Amino acid sequence: MLVIGAAASVKSLEQSGSTLQPNRTSDTVDCVDEPGVGLPKPGNGEAQRPTCRPTVYNFDDERDLAALADPSFDNNYCAENAEVSNGNLVLKLTAKCGPSIGPSFEFREGKVEARIRTGRTSGVVTSLYLRSGIGPDGSQDEVDIEFVGKDPNRFQSFVWVNGKRGQETPEYHDVGQDTSTDYHVYGIDYQKDSISWLLDGRVVRTLHRQNAAVFPSEKQRFKITLWDGSDYDDWAGPIDKSQYPYHAYFDWIRFTPYC
Repeated sequence: MLVIGAAASVKSLEQSGSTLQPNRTSDTVDCVDEPGVGLPKPGNGEAQRPTCRPTVYNFDDERDLAALADPSFDNNYCAENAEVSNGNLVLKLTAKCGPSIGPSFEFREGKVEARIRTGRTSGVVTSLYLRSGIGPDGSQDEVDIEFVGKDPNRFQSFVWVNGKRGQETPEYHDVGQDTSTDYHVYGIDYQKDSISWLLDGRVVRTLHRQNAAVFPSEKQRFKITLWDGSDYDDWAGPIDKSQYPYHAYFDWIRFTPYC
């Protein structure tokens, strides 16, 4: 898969309690030394020079949404149910579909963080995840942060390797409040020999390659999604379809490549 994109706005983050707000300054990414990593310019699909600088999508306008378009991703893309509104990326789950979107570039190592207010109620699943490949499930490596609406005070961390479970059951991480009522910052730090999951800038779990029976090793893309998990109602719970649409809100997303 070719890396696509051109120059993008670069923001820095300042930690303030659980908000981790991005600054509103900007710059243009520079070409540096890692040929396998690229960052997209919102609304521009032309090839770019590589960069090792971080970028933040802060959803001030539609260009940040355009930068998350990946029509080649064949796993419930549903881009029509994503929009920018009031400085947020809003994902909408309807009877037709729920979106699974993210940029098309791939990376070997990096960290993705997002400030999220999740979907609510039983059956509704909000996810921030890394995934190899673009086709249907079955052979992918995957690293998940997932929120199920019937369990609103926790998130789950999980890995898949070659389409198979990398662990028997999810690990659960207490957020301390209903994740659909307020924003928190969640993150995945993906490195060659370790994967860490973060809550408000604090590591809550680390999986080390040397201690794992199987471990993801493929190049990844980052994705966000809102989907109907009621087919797995023992996990996500049943969904009340009379209450469609459901929504999840992303204040910003930050991607930091490691070069």
